[in-house]
Amino acid sequence: MWRTTWLIAALGLRRSLRDRSILIQALVAPIVIALVVGAAFGSGFSLNVTIGIADADRSEISTQIAKGLVGSGGDGIAFSAVGDPQSVEAAVESGSYDAVVVMPAGLGEAVLAGEAAQLDVVGAATDPLATSVAQAVAGGVAAELQTARVTAVAANQAGVEDVTASIQKAVASPPAITVEQGEVDGTFSVMAYFAPGMAMLFLFFIIGDGARSIVAERKQGTLPRILAAPVSPTSVLLGKTAQVMVVGVLSMTAVWLITWLGFGADWGDPVGVFVVIVAAVTAIAGISLLITGFARTENQADALTTIVALLFAVAGGTFFLGATGVLNTMRLFTPNGLALSAFVDLSAAQSGLAGVMPQVLLLLAIGIGTATAGLLALRNKVLS
Repeated sequence: MWRTTWLIAALGLRRSLRDRSILIQALVAPIVIALVVGAAFGSGFSLNVTIGIADADRSEISTQIAKGLVGSGGDGIAFSAVGDPQSVEAAVESGSYDAVVVMPAGLGEAVLAGEAAQLDVVGAATDPLATSVAQAVAGGVAAELQTARVTAVAANQAGVEDVTASIQKAVASPPAITVEQGEVDGTFSVMAYFAPGMAMLFLFFIIGDGARSIVAERKQGTLPRILAAPVSPTSVLLGKTAQVMVVGVLSMTAVWLITWLGFGADWGDPVGVFVVIVAAVTAIAGISLLITGFARTENQADALTTIVALLFAVAGGTFFLGATGVLNTMRLFTPNGLALSAFVDLSAAQSGLAGVMPQVLLLLAIGIGTATAGLLALRNKVLS
């Protein structure tokens, strides 16, 4: 039986390799899409913003804060003083500044009196990133002002004569708790996320075509002639299953090697990557067999495969990097999401095989369970 199974698998594999449409779906399409998305995202993004500091208050406190900010910066963020605090919006619209933090008049007096002080942020609607950076800067300034405000209240209650000096000393003092930035080892390639995602999307169609070939051969009359020979239906089904598994593994492995060796997209530990590929192909093959087994016609199986593939792709995060809320929960219930989660762990978190075993075991369970049900249904079709 096993010899017959491998002969049927080898025959189907030779047909698949001669089919140009399968080669396009298995290799060309996922790599091209991953390249396009990778080029759009790059290896990340470079931050280059100029934040203006507009001091409309001109008090000792605002002057000290502005002096500390102007000329500082780094990592793509620069601070510059705004010459005319009254024309902040025009300065942003002209492009002189990407966003501006405004310290309005009366700021110093409010702080000295222990009252609430307000900061304004002016940014362009077309550049929300720069506005977010300016808001973060304003948050840091607000923290300093809160320190100054608390100091002013305490100094006034204690009867200190020079409240301004106390405030300046409090603001200039180092914080009690500091956070140091550590080094991050390793980098995460965007292509290493989208390449396997796109490859798995196309696998649904490739493997689905292989599974549906059983129905097509039965309809064309070739399957009864095969079964007329000393060949059992089990051998035919297992041979077709082995064929689609080999095509799927070869497809994803080729995408992995091409994007890794040709374009530098590091997917992570090679052993872990290959095991995840096998597990992902097993899950997708099982689902495709299940769809084909319970579909009434070949066209119905084709339509259901397309619907299921797109639903899993959306829910699993194939088309977008990072998910929150409901989507982040949904992805863990899809083979795409489980496999992508494992690939991210291997690439970004630099995990090994042991670190992705939970996803691997779930993928194998999905594949074996759905494949068993699908093969039983297909066996009834073969014998009927």
